[in-house]
Amino acid sequence: MIYRRQRLLLGLIDFLISIKSLDRLTLVKSMFLISKEIPLKFAHYHFHPYKFGPFSAKLYQDLAILEKLKLITSNQFEKNLFQSMTTNPNKKSSIQLTKSGKMEIYFPLEIKTFIKNVLEKYSSLEQLIDYIYREYPEYTCISERRNIPKPFERGKEPGFFLIGYEGKDIDEFLKELIINNIEILVDIRASPRSMKFDFSGPRIKNFIEKFGIYYIHIPELGIKNEDRKDLKTKNDYEILFLNYRKELMNKGDYLEKVINLGKRKRIALMCFERDPNYCHRGQIGEVLKERNFQVISI
Repeated sequence: MIYRRQRLLLGLIDFLISIKSLDRLTLVKSMFLISKEIPLKFAHYHFHPYKFGPFSAKLYQDLAILEKLKLITSNQFEKNLFQSMTTNPNKKSSIQLTKSGKMEIYFPLEIKTFIKNVLEKYSSLEQLIDYIYREYPEYTCISERRNIPKPFERGKEPGFFLIGYEGKDIDEFLKELIINNIEILVDIRASPRSMKFDFSGPRIKNFIEKFGIYYIHIPELGIKNEDRKDLKTKNDYEILFLNYRKELMNKGDYLEKVINLGKRKRIALMCFERDPNYCHRGQIGEVLKERNFQVISI
């Protein structure tokens, strides 16, 4: 069984092969426009800024999965392309669909017509990229391309941010870090392990270091898993956080470490929950506000 987004990826590859336009940039940029301009009713790809504009790590992970499932093939050089886009991004791709891969295609007429019209309207890759850079400037903030139509200005002042990864894939998470110019990600989970593989400590560290973001884990500021069991009501959370605030009084050294980092750099305190009101990072945020620091949730 494969996901519908992967079947859509197979369909896009097959279509780009049919019009002899399958290179890595066209593949990624076409999927980017599909995700942005067509209301898909299923989980699809998200993107983050990179050297050549919007990029999806999940899409490249799926290419590797599809090859492992023998739904696509590629030559040895092409296999290395699943890891990054740092070299020859507009090189023609050797990816081919297998017979089994063709049977898994999902590429409805609406999407096919949309991509066909886009590629006809922007007949060169440069024109296609110009359109994306003009309409989606936030994805250009770390681009190496010259003459960006609408440069996206990122904040530069040191400060404190809060971020959770619940309901996000790695591309959505990276986008928030990058567009907010986060310099240090402070992991305040008691344990860096996660059921979401991409968010385990070593894995997330590897991802963010590619963008010059430093990773720090301060488990002493976390809440033990056993203390988080059976949280069902708002009152349960209020009791948990009341006890946590008391514990913070004995963890001044770790709080001061966070404060000193935030005075010099743009730092983001990371934990799981989507809503900081139901996460202990929100409690640390309140402590920082009480000390007259601005705190922004992203």
